[in-house]
Amino acid sequence: MSEAARAEAFAAQADRSREMSAGYIQQAIAVARQVADIRDNVARSLSSASIAHRWVGTRLEILSPDGTWAEGPDLQGIAGSGITSAVIDEEYHLILTIEGVGDVDAGYLRGAPGNDGVDGTDGISVTAAQIDSNGHLVLSFSTGSPVDVGQVVGQDGTDGADGSDGDDGLAATVSIGSVATLPAGSSATVENVGTPNAAVLNIGLPKGDKGDSSGTVTSIGVAMPTGFQVTNSPVTTAGTITVAFSAGYAPFTTGEQVKLGHISVTQPVDLDAIESRIIALDAVVILKGTWSAASGTFPGGGTAQAGESWIVSTDGTVNGVAFAAGDRLIAVTDNASTTAFAGNWFKADYTDQVLSVDGAVGAVTVGAIIAASTSKATPVDADKLAISDSAASNGSKHVTFANLKTWIWTALGGLINGGTAKTTPVDADMFALADSAASNATKKVTWANIKATLNSLYVRLGTDGALTAGFTATAVNDGTKSSGTYTPTPAGGNFKRAVNGGAHTLAAPDASGDYTMIIQYTNSGTAGAVTLSGFSKTSGIFTTTSGDDFMVYISKVNGFTHANIVALQ
Repeated sequence: MSEAARAEAFAAQADRSREMSAGYIQQAIAVARQVADIRDNVARSLSSASIAHRWVGTRLEILSPDGTWAEGPDLQGIAGSGITSAVIDEEYHLILTIEGVGDVDAGYLRGAPGNDGVDGTDGISVTAAQIDSNGHLVLSFSTGSPVDVGQVVGQDGTDGADGSDGDDGLAATVSIGSVATLPAGSSATVENVGTPNAAVLNIGLPKGDKGDSSGTVTSIGVAMPTGFQVTNSPVTTAGTITVAFSAGYAPFTTGEQVKLGHISVTQPVDLDAIESRIIALDAVVILKGTWSAASGTFPGGGTAQAGESWIVSTDGTVNGVAFAAGDRLIAVTDNASTTAFAGNWFKADYTDQVLSVDGAVGAVTVGAIIAASTSKATPVDADKLAISDSAASNGSKHVTFANLKTWIWTALGGLINGGTAKTTPVDADMFALADSAASNATKKVTWANIKATLNSLYVRLGTDGALTAGFTATAVNDGTKSSGTYTPTPAGGNFKRAVNGGAHTLAAPDASGDYTMIIQYTNSGTAGAVTLSGFSKTSGIFTTTSGDDFMVYISKVNGFTHANIVALQ
């Protein structure tokens, strides 16, 4: 059975149960009404017959002529079957217990599941608890409000009485029990065979190794190879044997010994001649390879020897010295520095040698080079022209075409400045200009055309100083103002707009001069009270209703400021 069908069955059973319960109630009401009707009818009959009577419970009594009450019939009906209990069992059935009948299943009472209830409000939890310096317990709740629960730390108690002294400890003694000799090479041992308070130590010590032989030395002598001399040898009782180099011999170091080991001589050699040749070789430049000046350090790793050289493979600057590919770097001292040029290196600048000039070799003159050069009709800014610098002893210099044009332009300004002034130009006067729409070609424009162009761009004043046309402007967006002070300024434009996003202060503008400003205000959903400050006079008020708009007209004349607030709704 589906959930929907089961719910419908439960609802039907509940309806039947309610109907049965209503039936029982209606029956009880009907019986009560019948009893009341009978009682009323009897009372009316007796009253109409003028018979004295009274009711005792459900029994009718009539007054006898002798003044006594005669017991009449008991009008109580047969005892009905009452419901003595009603329970709902574990299967949600209503079980009625009826007198004289027993238990009756009145039907299934559980209805279909109801809709989910509304979520309850969030509870308040304790987020922190601490005891402050006064001994108070302070609880912090999730609402952010701390609560002082009260003092939970009592005052310090008085010091307790000192305890009684402990019993004296037992006296301890240490004595040596036995000392045993252990085999050679074994570890020494210590064992306590007594008690912790009366120690008795048995010690084991290993014996030393036995010597290989024994005897008596009666004489010591030393024999040395050629080159050494021995004195006081042999020694028979006491004395010192001295060994020294013979005349013509001297000691040498381990390094010297290694060097000598590399020498193999199969015939007589003149060492003096070898020394002379070595000295000559020390002045020779020895090529070690290539070196990139872009590395930032000199080659050799600090061990380069005098005469070692490198060919520069990549341009660069090291220790302030510029190198170009093709230059030669030569060490001038042993262990040349990798960072310092002076006193360590020499630069052989092979790249600066002039081999030819613009293809011409031999004795070349500047005039011949210019005459043989290819002509260029339209120079560009990067082109260079040769000049003789009179301010530097006529040294050869160059000037770019861009700099030459700048100089001409500057000189032209001087020429114009030195010309005759004209106070009022007329329409036929002409001005030079660079036409950007025609690759900056030099063109002319008349004063009449200049005036016409200016009149199309700007508002023109009449002869009486009045504007001859209106103008438009775009309001400056000063953004949302939600706190602090907003001081508008005419800089950038006299039309402004802003959003009231929270309580803030609108201050009078303090820019110098006389002017008017218009600010369009709009209230956002978080709009707050706007406080006006510094104005000489204000009129109108702001609201804080979301969506309301206002125009604020501000005038500043002769140091006085006035703000007029006009609501737009």
